[in-house]
Amino acid sequence: MRFSVCIEDIPGALANLLDLVAKEGGNVLHIHHVRGGKNLPIFVSRLDLEVKTRSHDHIALISELIQDAGYIIQVK
Repeated sequence: MRFSVCIEDIPGALANLLDLVAKEGGNVLHIHHVRGGKNLPIFVSRLDLEVKTRSHDHIALISELIQDAGYIIQVK
């Protein structure tokens, strides 16, 4: 599973997102953290993540959990 999501650039924000992924059994393989990128507001970071999942249903479950937590996710 590859996806992008924006988070607040504050202490604990990355940990909160990763906790959601871990609770559903996703294994984070790669994280690319973009701060101050083009079209990003101040105090917002974009994360590009690659997560090992079990199936397409597992991807849907993790995506839904992230969205339900208030994040805007773009699955690639």
